[in-house]
Amino acid sequence: MPNETFKNILLCLDNSEDSRTATRLALALAGTDTTITGLHVYAAALHTERFSQLEQYLPERYQNKAALAEQRSAHTTLITKGLEIISDSYMAPLTTLGIEAEIKTRAIKREGKNYREILNEAHKNLRNEDATIKEGEGSDEASLAEEDNNETYTLTILGARGLGKLDTPEEDGCGSVTERVARGISTDLLIVRTPPNDSKDEAHEIAVAIDGSPASYGALITAIELAKKLNKKIKILAAFDPLYHQVAFKSLEGVLSEADGELFKLEEQEKLHTEIIDNNLAALYQDHLDTAVVVAKDFEIEISAELLSGKPYTELIKYAKKEKPFILMMGKTGVHADQELEIGSASEKTLRSAECSVYISTRPYTPAPRTRDDDLPDISWNREAEETISRIPAFAHAMVREMAEEMAIEKNTDTVTRELLLELRKRIGL
Repeated sequence: MPNETFKNILLCLDNSEDSRTATRLALALAGTDTTITGLHVYAAALHTERFSQLEQYLPERYQNKAALAEQRSAHTTLITKGLEIISDSYMAPLTTLGIEAEIKTRAIKREGKNYREILNEAHKNLRNEDATIKEGEGSDEASLAEEDNNETYTLTILGARGLGKLDTPEEDGCGSVTERVARGISTDLLIVRTPPNDSKDEAHEIAVAIDGSPASYGALITAIELAKKLNKKIKILAAFDPLYHQVAFKSLEGVLSEADGELFKLEEQEKLHTEIIDNNLAALYQDHLDTAVVVAKDFEIEISAELLSGKPYTELIKYAKKEKPFILMMGKTGVHADQELEIGSASEKTLRSAECSVYISTRPYTPAPRTRDDDLPDISWNREAEETISRIPAFAHAMVREMAEEMAIEKNTDTVTRELLLELRKRIGL
């Protein structure tokens, strides 16, 4: 499996604790063909604007045109040069560590709005004129320039919190810059949290949230690359909410008139959800886990799995707090996403509150269909059975088919008929 995920890494630097942890992690992920680009964004224009707003509060001796002009010039020079010097100091550790590890690094300084400049850089093709190449010993500048042409960043890494982090109970677990980058980015994103000082040992587990979407299986593929690179174990998690449909139907009872309820067939629909959806959600998500296990075996790696019951993001956050994985990985969007969605709600809430580093994957992967047991017969559907299933709600088709085929096997027949479906309906109380 070619390791393309970590070939061009964009590393956001601000000298915060999480940023320093992110630097160490970026170097650990890098291979001999990796280039790490360190990026620091500073806001000189913002400081100049704020100074202008405060001019009216300066002492009286400065309240004339000549004095104000002199102060503006001095302030602009001090801020611009000062912030550039600070940026260089933030880049220096990456350059030094890169040379020691024989990893190619380069440094970029940007003036502007933090999250916007990060996104602009993350989404561009790599060009040498945008960076100052910081080479390790023996590097060839010409070949490095050639390699970078027309390539894009494959992973962006930044700390969950910047220098504005406060250690208070009210403090959010994720900074505003990180949240904005997470919404807008179209490449993989690793949000780094520094483990607490009381951590006994480095965590050895990479947790992956699986919901059956191509993005979640894509996260698994990247997790396999990570596990092999960092010598970690993989734990896959699937969380389902068994109460959602029940709550939804209870809310309808109070708003539908008796006539509307009859037209909507509320009671029948509720039974359908309870028997087919709610009672089979666990089986559906267990199937997602089983599929992920097969995928991992194809890549010659063993993984463990756990099924969680509850609101997905709540269960993932609880798991991270209890088990403290090295990284929690998940797709940027979930199984119900549309093309316009920036980020899934479960992913956004998890990255805010999970007490570990969170990897948001944009890589899609669709596993091959799992083959049936060779000892099981091939089940066919006759025309009447197909017409019958077409009249039930579309969301229940897959589950009804599975239940009907299991019933056909139970009855030692290889064909699903309308009569068998009617018997199935009676069995589940509809």
